[in-house]
Amino acid sequence: MVLDYDVADSSLIENWVKDMDSEKVSSIVAVLEGRIIALSSLIRKYYGSKSHIGKIRISVDPFFREKHLGTWMLLDLINLAMTIGLETLTLELMKKRDSFLINSLENLAFFEEAVLNNYVRDREGNPYSFVIMVKHFHRGWEDRGIPSP
Repeated sequence: MVLDYDVADSSLIENWVKDMDSEKVSSIVAVLEGRIIALSSLIRKYYGSKSHIGKIRISVDPFFREKHLGTWMLLDLINLAMTIGLETLTLELMKKRDSFLINSLENLAFFEEAVLNNYVRDREGNPYSFVIMVKHFHRGWEDRGIPSP
């Protein structure tokens, strides 16, 4: 729901994957019997004040949620982010709807950087709190990446 496009539209995703700038976006698409069941992306900027930050987007078909498909995709994107030298990752989520993913992220050293209460709405108009989760990569043993209270 927080994505800017309809991931159920396979032609849109097919064109997006064909035309994507691999320097800016890296994606993983999970397909089952010719149908897209999950899509994850690492989005980054080439230049500027945010060039050290990667934004992760994950969308999993509701039937395949809470089966760790998104977690495996996330782990691959974390590995890629470290490999290319990014320092920080962010994800934008909906607090109650994505609680399973938020718990998984906390186990991977992501933390809530910001919460905007009742900021977004689902298709039925129900309000949700918008959460920005962040992960900092450690450069040495002395840097644990844990935010100060």
